[in-house]
Amino acid sequence: MRVLFSSATIAIISLFLFTPFAPSVFAEKVKTYEAGTSNLNVRSSPSHDAPIIGKLQIGDQVRVFQKSFGWVQTYYGGKKAWVASQYLFQPDSKTKAIIQVASTQNQTTKSQNKVDYSEKVEMYEVGTSNLNVRFSPSHDAPIIGKLQIGDQVRVFQKSFGWVQTYYGGKKAWIASQYLLQPGSKTKAIAQVASSTQKSIKKEQNKKTETISRNNFDNNKGQATKNGSLKGYNIVIDPGHGGRDSGAIGINGVLEKETIMSIVDSVVDRLRKSGANVILTRNSDHFISLQDRVYISNSYNTHAFLSLHYNAHPLIGIQGLETHYYSGGENYALASSLQSKLEQYTSLESRGVKESNYFVLRESEVPSALIELGFITNPNDLSIIQTEGYQNSISEAISDGVKKYFRDK
Repeated sequence: MRVLFSSATIAIISLFLFTPFAPSVFAEKVKTYEAGTSNLNVRSSPSHDAPIIGKLQIGDQVRVFQKSFGWVQTYYGGKKAWVASQYLFQPDSKTKAIIQVASTQNQTTKSQNKVDYSEKVEMYEVGTSNLNVRFSPSHDAPIIGKLQIGDQVRVFQKSFGWVQTYYGGKKAWIASQYLLQPGSKTKAIAQVASSTQKSIKKEQNKKTETISRNNFDNNKGQATKNGSLKGYNIVIDPGHGGRDSGAIGINGVLEKETIMSIVDSVVDRLRKSGANVILTRNSDHFISLQDRVYISNSYNTHAFLSLHYNAHPLIGIQGLETHYYSGGENYALASSLQSKLEQYTSLESRGVKESNYFVLRESEVPSALIELGFITNPNDLSIIQTEGYQNSISEAISDGVKKYFRDK
């Protein structure tokens, strides 16, 4: 009788173990995550080479039973499956806003192929040649077309540095930094003098040191051995402003506002080193890309630095990077800045990158555009908002500029 009982027990246990469902014995240890990207591959084993057995979409919930080397194990169609962990996150309040924004961007319905011109739209012009039109708001997305300088673009929505338009009757995305407002080319000359003087006047009221075109030294400065920048004229360009919010981060953080919290520290550090500094904007007002370049080119400027924060639909993307337009002096300036940023901050370095940004391409002086971290990454954002990070950035930029001039 005891033997029969043991056999029955073994049979029941075996049946339970081979049932093709998630085992309930792990219920207490199971955690629920959500997919943070669309068309996320579900694989048969924890490897990018493993067969794909399914797909997940943004917001899909995933029950995680174990983790292993960047992969999590779940169940898909009643069978054990694996998903890359960097695309998953816990649905807490800190990331809820990003989930909703990304989900809106990636929803695909039949109505997307119908252009609804009743929506409120804005018109822009392309400011560069061979501008890529992409399938989704990512530099890794497939290119579905090209635009040329002067082509007009109807913008239906903006998100993470991208604008959504229609191309060939289908929804498409374009990087916003390459677009200009129509007519701004012809209006720039007439308007820039006024906007420049207003900017200077505001800066004069804010700072005890008077900044004007006449007090700039027309002779190129010499950085001394003790690190002086006396005689050097540096233009600091805080990105975006006014109706241009720039990137939108976690909990609705705006790039245009976040960048201003660090500008004063950077300017003060440069001035204490002896540099003459002028801002393209010192408050929350819009200024065109052409005006930013005009301000820099109108002075005997020795370096132009455009400051930004970055964003990406995937919250796992993080780090800081410095952009330049072409080689030579631009590359040397960008490299000097990036090396100091790496030295003084703890954020991941994404290196120096060659980019065709308007403010870099049209500048007549050595120029660099610095992305000081991702406001869509929880780790970066928590560091970015600290006073210690802001002080480190100002020190890194000041020392990076000194290094560039010293090494010339």
